[in-house]
Order: sequence, then C-alpha cells, then structure tokens
Amino acid sequence: DNPDLKPERSRSVSIGIQQTLVNGALVFEANNFYNDYDDLIVSVGPALANLSQFRTDNIANARAQGIEISGAMRSTWGFEARATYTRLNTRVLQVDRGNGQAPPPFSVGDPLIRRPRQHGSVDISMSRGQFMAFLQVVSRGQWLDVDPTFGASGGLFNAPGHSLLRMGLGNKIGDKLEAYVRITNPFDRRYEDALGFPGIGRSVIVGVRVAPRQ
Repeated sequence: DNPDLKPERSRSVSIGIQQTLVNGALVFEANNFYNDYDDLIVSVGPALANLSQFRTDNIANARAQGIEISGAMRSTWGFEARATYTRLNTRVLQVDRGNGQAPPPFSVGDPLIRRPRQHGSVDISMSRGQFMAFLQVVSRGQWLDVDPTFGASGGLFNAPGHSLLRMGLGNKIGDKLEAYVRITNPFDRRYEDALGFPGIGRSVIVGVRVAPRQ
C-alpha cells in the first residue's frame, strides 16, 4: 500500500590479510568485516503506527560485524585440508524516528534471526590415482529464531547449535566413469537449520558419474 517504498540499502567495509607459505602449500587468511543495513522494509503494526501512515515502510535498520579466519594446505601427493571459522556479531537497531524502538517482537540490541554467532567448518580430501575420498564437518552455534508456526508474532526462541558430518568415496572406472558413495549425517543426529524444520537424517547416495565427452 506504500507507493514510496524504496530499495533496502547496505554498506559494507572489509579488510583482510592473506599469507602464503611453503611455495603456496599453506595459505592463511583473516578478514574483518562491517555491514550496515538501512531502509529495511517492515510491517508497521500498532506499536509503530505513529511512525508511518502505511502498513509497510522503510524504517528498520540493522548492523553486522565480525571476523573470518581460514587456513588451507595442499600437498603434492593429493592431500588437501581447509578449516574456516567465523565469529559474527549482529544487532537490531532502532527504527527511524523510533525513540529507542525496534520492530516488534525485537528490542534494540537483539541479534538478527538465523545468524549464529559462531560458525566453522573443516574439509579434508584425498585424491590419489583413480581414488578419491573426502570428509567434511560443519558446525554452527546457537542462534535466535522466530516461532516456526506464527513467525515473529509468535515470539523469539534460541535454537540450539549443531554439527553435521559428510563423507564420501569415489573411484574412477576407466576414462569416462566414476563410481561413488556419499554419506550425510552418518550418526543420524537430529538438527535444524531453521527452527521447526528438521534437517535430513542419515542419507546414503550411491551412484555412477559419466564424464562428458571432450
């Protein structure tokens, strides 16, 4: 109902450093970032009715900042490994002309939803001749989420963090075929990437990949 809605805006600044060692076999990176979000579109409910004549308006604001650290190694005999870690700090800011108000059900200073404060991963792979294997562990910390049935109007909840394991093997058969098996969540752990939406349980995929003609 608002003919004056504008695109949401963001400004980002990041600064990083990369160090390569042992002729490129080891690489370390660190990146610090800052994101500022303005003119976010929100529903204007009774609590913010004095700030706009419309049901939706560009009045919300938020901020995110953090650091990303990663390291990778590559050997001459087919072994590769990479580890990453992110620490994120997000913050709901007051709405425009809001006098300390935030869009309900948030309060100024609350974290943004579905953005864990900590997130990390480890990837390991081995490729030797016709054989290939990989192992991946992805871990995320606790995060804030909304009620899965009623959305933000149903309230805010802290969703538990979790770790997810993936692994696989592959073997080339001649020049054009590769047989493989991949396993996700081998221990059948329960987890949710969004509150109220269970992640996939133990999953095994076996297949044959045909390489395209060159």
